Amino acid sequence: MALFFILCVMGISYIALGEVKREHEDLIRNQLVSVLETTHASLRQWIRSRLVDVQHWSTRPEFTKNLKQLLALPPKPEILAKSRPLRALRASLGPILQDNGDLGFSIISPEKLNYGSMRDENLGSRNLIADHGAYLHAAFGGEANIVPPMRTDVLLPGSDGK
Repeated sequence: MALFFILCVMGISYIALGEVKREHEDLIRNQLVSVLETTHASLRQWIRSRLVDVQHWSTRPEFTKNLKQLLALPPKPEILAKSRPLRALRASLGPILQDNGDLGFSIISPEKLNYGSMRDENLGSRNLIADHGAYLHAAFGGEANIVPPMRTDVLLPGSDGK
């Protein structure tokens, strides 16, 4: 009789623990789904905000003037690096990039060449974004978009700025 009682208690305990485990897993699953949905909503809002910012400063007359002058130059690194339009763009975009924690920008010609950047190393060369989907095609079609992170073609500073 005692053995039967012990077996019943063990069986009921096993079933109860299984139910507690399922309830706990459901709770964790629901919490993770909630965190994921909140993260996605925040990311969508961040993207909308960044696109508004980009559209705002990219339509400023001094920006468009410097951009047109820069794109009229030959795609030679030594010419682009020393050009007045690129210096002006770097000076105006630098504080914006710093405020947003960004490391740089790219000005890409219709030929998919780097005409502008915060660094000279990749000027005049083919832009990396050209090899990653239809981002440039959409951009040249007038659509503002956010390009996901990708491996860079220049050495970037670390968190210490070096």
